[in-house]
Amino acid sequence: MWTREDAELYESWYASPAGMFALAQQKKLLQHVMSRWPRRGCSLLDVGCGVGLMSGFLWQGGFDMSCLDKSPAMLEFARARLGHRASYHVGAAELLPFDDRAFDYVALLGVLEHLDDPLPALEEALRVAARGVVLGFANAFSCARLAERFGEPLPLPHGEDRLGLRAFRALLRPLRGAAHLSFGSVLLGPPSGWREGGLWGFVNSRRLPLPLGSYVALSAMHGPGLTLTPLPLRLRKAVKEARPPALAKHGASCGRARGLLRLLAPKIRRLEAHAPACPGISAGAREESRP
Repeated sequence: MWTREDAELYESWYASPAGMFALAQQKKLLQHVMSRWPRRGCSLLDVGCGVGLMSGFLWQGGFDMSCLDKSPAMLEFARARLGHRASYHVGAAELLPFDDRAFDYVALLGVLEHLDDPLPALEEALRVAARGVVLGFANAFSCARLAERFGEPLPLPHGEDRLGLRAFRALLRPLRGAAHLSFGSVLLGPPSGWREGGLWGFVNSRRLPLPLGSYVALSAMHGPGLTLTPLPLRLRKAVKEARPPALAKHGASCGRARGLLRLLAPKIRRLEAHAPACPGISAGAREESRP
């Protein structure tokens, strides 16, 4: 059982420069793999929420949050961080105290690597989630794991826990029927290089398409995602497509007028072709509208 001392150690680590850098990269990766997920009015259960760092990030992303953890001490820290913005539950990831499809989405972030058998936790998440799940875990096949063998462990409770490739492949089997999968990893270099700037800062902030980074994230949706283009971007694209070719510096206004007439000419000709059936359009009006 995770204790209050473990929670305080987590808080202090993620307040350090290396911890803040690692957390920022993990959040960017999660934003990428969850980019297809609708947010407004959608509920999300954060299983193994810990001190609530990721729960707060997901709430800021627009989800209606519920937090679950096996440790009451961890839930105290999560409640202090989120307050009334989430509901809180004590329970185990392998036996969730909720009905089938009780939430739109379920998150398992930083949980699976600490379980003896992560598969039952994923199966429970799939049972409770109506639309999709997201996984995030520490990767055994990474430079951070190699650095631990040379005396550079992460200063976290159970920081040596990692999810191996065999366990990862086992987790992929229940997800094969998903309509959409998104995957990536970050933090390729050792923990001593988890900092802003320099070569290591560049390497560790790159998103990788292979499970080589210290942190791996995977999202799976049961149905097609709803991807919306913001209205300003749609308008900008429409204006760009309708814009005439580049104009000369002198006589630009006349050039724009000619370009606009060229765009309108086909529509005017179609109106003229149907003019006999439209008594409201006179011959004189047709002549005046001709470019």
